[in-house]
Amino acid sequence: GVKLQEAHDECPEDIRDFIFKRKPIRWHRLGEFQSLSIKLIGEQILRAMPLLYASELNLDNTSSLHKHEYALTFDGEVTLSDLALQQPVVLRVSAANEGALEAVTELASH
Repeated sequence: GVKLQEAHDECPEDIRDFIFKRKPIRWHRLGEFQSLSIKLIGEQILRAMPLLYASELNLDNTSSLHKHEYALTFDGEVTLSDLALQQPVVLRVSAANEGALEAVTELASH
């Protein structure tokens, strides 16, 4: 493919900022990574079209759509909300293990 800098230089100046102001989404040939790239592209498209989707999302105020987080998934994909423990778990954290408390706190919040 074309190098990003080449594409930037060839792009007309009047639309260059609009095209290149966002962080690029990398495309990989491996299937799982392609799926992630497709979801990231879809999320960016939805964020760019708030008025089109405001009525479908039952939003009275389109400004709330700009803050909306899109969670696109493929059929059969496992999401964080699908994961759960069957019974309560006791987890011990060592004060000597730097970052362990933060990790456990994050796990507990889900």
